[in-house]
Amino acid sequence: MATTDVMSVCPLLVPQNIDKTIYEGFLTVNGKEYHLRIELPQSKNLKEARILCSWELQHLLRGYNDIVQQRLHHSCNLEAFMVELKNILERLTENTGSTEVAETPRYYSDLIQQIQDIGWDK
Repeated sequence: MATTDVMSVCPLLVPQNIDKTIYEGFLTVNGKEYHLRIELPQSKNLKEARILCSWELQHLLRGYNDIVQQRLHHSCNLEAFMVELKNILERLTENTGSTEVAETPRYYSDLIQQIQDIGWDK
């Protein structure tokens, strides 16, 4: 996995060690930067990778952790995963033009269930 490959997708995400198993920096989405750290095992197997990110990015991805994990496990390399992650984030933020994300469908299902439990006529 060449550094230039990852840096071509995320130029602000740079390797932190000579083995290129730790990357840290920023992911830019719709003009906003989010802090991100990716720790790979020596084998560089993405299925065992650890992703650490800012609270803002965690909030943005709330409810989408399974999708991110799926993309991580199915990506052939870090560059491909970063493309997938950027695509997810761009789709999440494109409707509003900002980094505020609408609640997940599960939120609305839970809300309706709570209203039904209380009663619609209250």
